[in-house]
Parts: sequence; structure tokens; C-alpha cells
Amino acid sequence: DYLSMFTNIHSLLPLIGLGSVSIIANWLNNYALSRLQASLISSFGGLTTLTTIFLGIVLRNEKFYLYHGIGVILILVGIVGMSFAGEKRKKLAAAKM
Repeated sequence: DYLSMFTNIHSLLPLIGLGSVSIIANWLNNYALSRLQASLISSFGGLTTLTTIFLGIVLRNEKFYLYHGIGVILILVGIVGMSFAGEKRKKLAAAKM
């Protein structure tokens, strides 16, 4: 039953832990946005999802399927791609000066 996990303390504690980690990660992301460029921070937004997936597997013994792996790879490719694109923009801007 879907709602039975809310009555079992062994299921509820990891759920609270995962929720807390997600809240802290989002707070840190917002804090970073107040200090750094949005284009730099937005590329790392996917790390919140990766952290949640990892903790779900470790703490809740959730299964990791092929489509999860494909999603993880796409997130990492996006992060790396945004990082290289940012560096390329900086080099082009410096060359114009």
C-alpha cells in the first residue's frame, strides 16, 4: 500500500532525510545564485537530482534502472557542456577586446 510507508518509522526516517537534503541543496543553490552568475549556477542545478537519486539508492534501497542511468549521463553531459560553453564565451569576449 502506498500510504503504509508513512506509518512505518523505518520508511519515514529516510524519507525525511531525503527531503532535508533536497531542501538544503535548493537553499545552497539559491545562495550561490546570489553570489555568482546565473548561467554558471544553472548548469549545476542537475546535481540536486543526482544527489537525490544517489541517496534514494543508498538510503531507501531503490532500484537503479537503465533509464535512470541515461538521465544521469544526460545531466552530466549538460553540466560539462555548459562549463565548456562558458569558457568559450569568455575567450571570445577577451579576444574582441
